[in-house]
Amino acid sequence: MRKKSIFILLYLCISIPLGLFIAGIFSGISISFIIWDFKEKFPFSTQEIYQYLKTSTIGVPIGMTLWFFNYRKL
Repeated sequence: MRKKSIFILLYLCISIPLGLFIAGIFSGISISFIIWDFKEKFPFSTQEIYQYLKTSTIGVPIGMTLWFFNYRKL
């Protein structure tokens, strides 16, 4: 295995979960702005951030799968 292949594995296993987390936060805040009644507190909480963080961990096996089937032989 080449060093380039290992770097691609690390890149995929870091960038995919990070992208999923950022997309989740962005969509959660966007939806919160849409449903927000200004008389009440903003409907976005740290519990939702924790949920997006847990959900984004699915990006690690996705990155490993992409690496295994597509980039392993570079």
